[in-house]
Amino acid sequence: MAAACGGGGGGGTTEEPIPQEILLTISGKIVGPAPSGAEVTARIGDVEVTTEAAEDGAYSLELAVDEALSSALVTLAGKFTGDQAFVEMLSQLGSVSDLQAQAGEDDSLSPDENIRTNISSLSTAEAVLLDEAAGGGGKGAIGNGIDAAEALELAAILELAATDPDAFALPQGTDTTLALARSRDGRASFAAAVEETDPKSLENARRALIVNPDVVGAITASDVPNVLLSAVLQVGGEFPFNFFDLVTGIEFDEEGRGRFFSSRTNRGISWTFADNRVRVTYDEPQLTFGDELVDCDGDGTPTREQGVVTDDGFELVILSPTAISLSITGTLAFPECPTVPEETVTSTGALTVLNQSNTGGFVEADIAGASFVAPVRIPNGETDSGASLFQAELLNFSANGTGSGTYLIDAFDWTIEDGTLTLTYADGVDVRYRTVASIDAVAAGVLVDSGAGIERLAEIDFGFEADPAASIDPLDVAGQYFQFGVGEENGGDPRLKGFRFVLQADGSGSQATDFVDENGEVVDSALPLRWVAEGGELLITRYQDGDSGAPCDPPATGCQLVDERRLVAVNEDGERFYVLEFRQRYAGGVVNGPATTVARFYDRVPLAAKNGFVLPAPALRTPAPGALQHLH
Repeated sequence: MAAACGGGGGGGTTEEPIPQEILLTISGKIVGPAPSGAEVTARIGDVEVTTEAAEDGAYSLELAVDEALSSALVTLAGKFTGDQAFVEMLSQLGSVSDLQAQAGEDDSLSPDENIRTNISSLSTAEAVLLDEAAGGGGKGAIGNGIDAAEALELAAILELAATDPDAFALPQGTDTTLALARSRDGRASFAAAVEETDPKSLENARRALIVNPDVVGAITASDVPNVLLSAVLQVGGEFPFNFFDLVTGIEFDEEGRGRFFSSRTNRGISWTFADNRVRVTYDEPQLTFGDELVDCDGDGTPTREQGVVTDDGFELVILSPTAISLSITGTLAFPECPTVPEETVTSTGALTVLNQSNTGGFVEADIAGASFVAPVRIPNGETDSGASLFQAELLNFSANGTGSGTYLIDAFDWTIEDGTLTLTYADGVDVRYRTVASIDAVAAGVLVDSGAGIERLAEIDFGFEADPAASIDPLDVAGQYFQFGVGEENGGDPRLKGFRFVLQADGSGSQATDFVDENGEVVDSALPLRWVAEGGELLITRYQDGDSGAPCDPPATGCQLVDERRLVAVNEDGERFYVLEFRQRYAGGVVNGPATTVARFYDRVPLAAKNGFVLPAPALRTPAPGALQHLH
């Protein structure tokens, strides 16, 4: 726009910028019961554009967005009408500029370009969890904000609430499905009620979602990647401390063959693609063991017996670029109970796909000269042995591209490419690292992916930076040490304080935990221990009588060592202590099974803090950002 000004002999013009608009048409469906007439609204900043869905749920929105809002997030909101007015949904699409690129030359965005233009229970779950992740909370924020397993579980809850409100009513005081989704306590109590009244309904809802092309979109065999790494990244809204076998990895080749791998197994597979799903079949059936209460003798009295589920593979559905679902169908039998009939069981869950976009990379300048604890692959470990082939190790990196382990592995070479840190062992095995979660200022969740083909294994674990000044002062040990912080690990009852070592100044103490008993009361349980600190290490031992199994103190007759932990100080931040923990179990006074090496942190609380656990003052020292902290 031009504006004239002045007069007489001195005139001129001042150019004002012409406002530019981004034109974008978004079309899709609102997926749910009785979608006719549902209100669909696109929100970009403070701007809203609304339309009404057709009888089949289809809608179309024409947007004219100021170019200044090109980085703004576009969110779709759907509200049903009539008897379904309690059903409200969301879908988070991405930024205006991203959607414009996806739409292409015709400036029209449909489910073919972005399946989240279809508003569904799954898109709602993802949007709510992304909002929660943006607001923080939990121990360990993950790279792309949400965990696929949690998203599918929440979507199943919302699907039941929307499609069968008579059987699965909203909790008292909750007016809409969106309000249910936004309440962690509400959705937990809803899920618990469903499990109690109709445990198969959640599985059915998960299954219905993943086979609905309006929810997950359509793919072809060419969309199946050569390598698929996926994982459980959260349990109870937190990083999965103390869990293993978190990674599911698959290599697909063009001839319909491939490999399935995790932290302790690698097996051959064949695969086919049909009906929007990948069917993976193991070369050998898989057996999974567990105990259940069954009426083994047919006398009406249930007893705990070992069951075995036999399955030959699974169905895989690509839910999005960062999520897949796996459905496993097997046969459950109780070998010691021939009168108990075999049962077909199906389990469906989701995993987060790990790729460059939602994992963190390493920076060479941070690694050179640094030391940190991370999982390493144990040389010469055997797959399918029942044990993880990864253990925690203190790694030391030299600036010349070489390095060494401190306890478990020898020398290695290291390189960084596209942010991926690769260690090459002397036997030629490559071990690749990226980060998947931020735990705190010192620690991160680490993905380790090693080998290829028949030798490939992968896992996610906990890692942290090393501080050479860290040590254990024998005169400053007494306290309560809560493993991974005060509170039950990975969610659970908020009344519980969790696993801890209670160490008295005289070298005595207990290994304690608490639980909720059958009456709903919190009960403490403790086993006596002995401790000694020397050389920067803390040795914790437990003993029991060889005959009775009762706790005892040496040198009493028959008193045998059953558990030994050696904690090596690696870093500290105020009252949080990061350690390498070497553990060996014993039976009959002799070694029972292989030793394990794990990474841990413990939060110390003063012994005087009894009920309520008055926490110490905030940390006086905050570690400087290091090798694991430039990653997110």
